[in-house]
Amino acid sequence: MTRTAWSLQTEFGGLTLKNPFLLASGPPTRDAGMLDRAFAAGWAGAVVKTIPSEGLMQRGLTEEPRPLLTPYVVKKRKIGMGNLSITGEWRIEEWAEALPELTAQYPDRVVLGSIGAELIQDDWQIMASQIAAAGFDGIELDLSCTHAKLGRHTPLIVGEDPELVAMVVGWVTDAVDIPVIPKLPATVRDWHGVLQACQESGAAGVASINTLSALMGVDLESMEPQPSLHGVSTYCGYSGPGIKPIALRVVSQIDKVGLLPVSGVGGISTWQDAAEFLLLGARCVQVCTAVMWSGYGIVRAMIAGLTSYLEQKEVSSLDKLIGEANKRVIDSVFDIEPDHDLVATVTAKCIDCGRCVTSCWDGGHQAIITLEGKHPIVNEEMCAGCGLCLQVCPVGAIELGPRRPPDSP
Repeated sequence: MTRTAWSLQTEFGGLTLKNPFLLASGPPTRDAGMLDRAFAAGWAGAVVKTIPSEGLMQRGLTEEPRPLLTPYVVKKRKIGMGNLSITGEWRIEEWAEALPELTAQYPDRVVLGSIGAELIQDDWQIMASQIAAAGFDGIELDLSCTHAKLGRHTPLIVGEDPELVAMVVGWVTDAVDIPVIPKLPATVRDWHGVLQACQESGAAGVASINTLSALMGVDLESMEPQPSLHGVSTYCGYSGPGIKPIALRVVSQIDKVGLLPVSGVGGISTWQDAAEFLLLGARCVQVCTAVMWSGYGIVRAMIAGLTSYLEQKEVSSLDKLIGEANKRVIDSVFDIEPDHDLVATVTAKCIDCGRCVTSCWDGGHQAIITLEGKHPIVNEEMCAGCGLCLQVCPVGAIELGPRRPPDSP
């Protein structure tokens, strides 16, 4: 009997990846030595930390404050991270010198250059030409980070506007023959317009999302916003598990438009996270924050877990999984047929903590009541089947099921 080969190979934007796991542009891709260790661990490729153009350097966007990073912690669990870093330390000259040796050692890995520039044609085209000449396999265009704004005091981000996207992507594709991948923000309102602009301007695919603009918190003793930088702070890029639902929504929307393949980015820490992105239409995923917290070695568990998932589902390749769940995503809750026949039931596992009662009365439909000496019970006439009680039960003692017929005991 021949054993099935479970392949994680995937195609994205004209590039062949040995598995769908890429390092996102950020601190883990700061220099070639770091990529060497990452590729040895099993990553299929990397997007290097954004290389600034001459225009950005003249604006002083390579000077960074310290501390750069602040975690967002809920009940001792890190669910996100704020980052004030914008561009990388390595310049194009350093990458041009180091890249040939790295790619010779790892000929089956993909290295994308990430560039950010002023809204000036020469600024983008000079950088893009230098990236191509250095030997990068493709270019990711940072159209979604802080420096992608039209000047320091203008709130519009280039990646939000179809006309600006078409202009910048067109400048770059006119200058190079390698794949061009615009990185788009979560704040796009017209996905069809932006993606059509990318496609018509020659983009090979897109990546999304970037970090989200956030303010990480306030020290209640000093009243200083965090991270405190000489007593002041500013808005940062927020990443990590907390942004994953937003990133999933964006990948789903991009896949539904269907004009370009998408690389999913945002909140990926495990193979299960990656599988969700793939099932919603991503052809590959990019990881940053999880690597910063746990190291390059996490990719081994990701590869093993995703391979086992293919085997479990009896699917020989990723292509047969990509987008499968997105077929079941519809545009609006108003297009879903209402279901008024679900009610909650409290099972024998109940520990009488009372959380379901409090939540139902103060945030639900006042359907759960307590009788002295008994577990909470559900008044089915009042229960709307919203599922709030399932969220707050600490032991999984509540189930949702069909409403019983009126004449049943």
